Amino acid sequence: MPKVSVIIPTYNRRMALLRAIQSVLDQTFKDYEIIVVNDHSTDDTEHYLSTLQVKDLHQIHLDRNNGGGFARNQGIDRSSGDYIAFLDDDDAWEPTKLEEQMTLLSSTGAGLCHTGFNLFSENGKFIRYVYIRPEFNDRFKAIMHDNFLGGTSSIIAQSALVKAAGGFDPTLPALQDYDFFIRLLKKNPAVASIEKPLVRYYFIDRDKKVSFNYKNHMIAVRRIREKYREEPDFHLLEKALRRITFKKALKSREFLAEGIRSFFK
Repeated sequence: MPKVSVIIPTYNRRMALLRAIQSVLDQTFKDYEIIVVNDHSTDDTEHYLSTLQVKDLHQIHLDRNNGGGFARNQGIDRSSGDYIAFLDDDDAWEPTKLEEQMTLLSSTGAGLCHTGFNLFSENGKFIRYVYIRPEFNDRFKAIMHDNFLGGTSSIIAQSALVKAAGGFDPTLPALQDYDFFIRLLKKNPAVASIEKPLVRYYFIDRDKKVSFNYKNHMIAVRRIREKYREEPDFHLLEKALRRITFKKALKSREFLAEGIRSFFK
């Protein structure tokens, strides 16, 4: 059995997928399996995957497009490792990511480990380094205050914890990662952190991303509020959701325009 199951959901990003898979193959830690979940891509992703001669690479091809959360859940169900690491198809890892995380998890006994990351433009130009320091020592309170874990490509977690938390909520049209992180830390708030940027996040056109669709975002915000309304730290989450909405409006002209149109309806 592999120690780590690496789950890569993908949809119509064959060229970026090549970079993501290669960054796993370049890891100094080698005890892993790779599970690529093709979410019914309409480009030549399926053919490309069929040509790969990679040991311990498993493929799941979905017969319709269901979204990233559903795809990741299929990978979780197929996984056999003691730990699960997620890698988005448009991101990449630095070579020592898994080794450094597994070493820290082994020494601390934490259920989850995350890292800092570097942001790049789509054409590979460095933008900035990001590490979000938790606001509170209580990591569940901290995640309600802010998504300090970043994105899914940063984390590795115990497989048992991921499954106990219920995986991703595929009914959420946005904010699936934040919702997932809240449930992970509610189950086990022990988090190990590496400030070093061990992930490379690449900006794809924001206005084409599902997460920057205003309608989807607001539906997700309402559902997440309903989910956690009874939590003692719900007031922190409400502020966090407002900050996320504001930041998306600043980053995406289309998101902002749709928000304005919605306000005046």
